Amino acid sequence: MNEAVKLLTEMMVRGLAPDKIHYTCLINGYCLKGEIQNAEQVFEQMLKENIRPDIVTYGVLIDGFCRGGNVSKAEVLLEKMEEKGIDDIEILYSAMVRGYLHSGWTDRAYRLFLRVAQQGNLVDHSSCSKLLNDLFRQGNIKGASTVFSKMLEKNVVPDVISYSKLITAYCQTRDMHNARFWFGDMVGRGLSADVIVYTALMNGWCRAGCLEEAYRLFDEMTSLMIKPDVVLYTVLLDGQLKETLQRGWQGIPRESRSELLRAKHMKLLSSMKDQEIEPDVACYTVLIDGRCKAKSLEEARKLFDDMLQKGLTPDVCTYTALINGYRSKGEIAKAKNLLQEMRGKGMEPDALMTDLFNLTTENPEISEG
Repeated sequence: MNEAVKLLTEMMVRGLAPDKIHYTCLINGYCLKGEIQNAEQVFEQMLKENIRPDIVTYGVLIDGFCRGGNVSKAEVLLEKMEEKGIDDIEILYSAMVRGYLHSGWTDRAYRLFLRVAQQGNLVDHSSCSKLLNDLFRQGNIKGASTVFSKMLEKNVVPDVISYSKLITAYCQTRDMHNARFWFGDMVGRGLSADVIVYTALMNGWCRAGCLEEAYRLFDEMTSLMIKPDVVLYTVLLDGQLKETLQRGWQGIPRESRSELLRAKHMKLLSSMKDQEIEPDVACYTVLIDGRCKAKSLEEARKLFDDMLQKGLTPDVCTYTALINGYRSKGEIAKAKNLLQEMRGKGMEPDALMTDLFNLTTENPEISEG
């Protein structure tokens, strides 16, 4: 910045008149450094020299005010520009939306976005993307969907990452109708779905109890030469387990349950092996949980030991699955040992597991419940 100021001073000494580009660059430099007072002084000097600021200059100032925590000054400046009816005011609206977001005021940013959209205009792509990110972070799926729609009305297509976040958000709420709609919209606009998008969709269908649809997407994805990863396989393994549990074990002898579950998982595990994909902690946890729920504690423990041998560190979920398995089978001593081991590694069980464990310890006769 010192060099920029020196250069500007030398120009004036030599009788060379800096133009609005020079002044705007200097103002921007001060704003980026957080020296808003200096930026304002340069702006005032610019006006004294009868150099008329353009829309870019005002945009830089609005952005600087917001970064400096003075949103009210930015709002006043925007109002003045609106009253003047200057051209290309969308640049200022974009700066103001980013400013609100920088200050953590997502609601104000969203309201301004809607006001601009109602006028038939749109803030720039960067501002839209930042607004979408904050709406997703707040769980405002309806708002994010509206931003998507307004962007598409102006033929501005969000990127794959934004589509992925929207689809994931709908899947998490089990709104598979909208998840499918936006997936179709994305593909229809020529954007290529990746493994992240397919994983989100498959997880949504598994959560909705539609394992068949998840497998259909798996086949579609692999036919498009999109390589699955361990996260995707874990989603399908977990979906397979949940479907089996939802149908219940009626009529299936206890000694056959693990064999049935293993048979259902085998195709996926074989596919993982063919793809040279190794299970991670989350994947092992699903497998261990499945064996525990099938009352096959020996296999569950073997999987747990396999994890350790491969250098993987079980997390709270892994320990919880195995501890609950031992607890439900009445093997309280083994459950206690695991709980002590878990706490020795600095991990604490959640309140529900602690309550269940204490209840079982005090009343061993209910451990089969």
